[in-house]
Amino acid sequence: MYVPYQDEISLNDIVVKLRKRRGILLALPVLSLLAAIAFLIFSAVRTEQPTIYFVRLQGIDKSMYPNGTPFTPPGFIAPGGSRSGGEIPWD
Repeated sequence: MYVPYQDEISLNDIVVKLRKRRGILLALPVLSLLAAIAFLIFSAVRTEQPTIYFVRLQGIDKSMYPNGTPFTPPGFIAPGGSRSGGEIPWD
């Protein structure tokens, strides 16, 4: 014999209430995702990290650039500065 209690929870009622609020249930994760993407984009723009380029000099055994120009010591120093502020010894 089945006796209904006043404190029972109907799964059908829960599903109906969730379906009525499906707009907010879908909007919250989407807005959270958009906020996370915006944070990553704006925080990545402000990050200052040095960029290291590995350069493979073709023709280094001939002491010439690929276009035929010979290597010179000033050609290896980045414009606007030197590595340690001093002169770089060349053999």
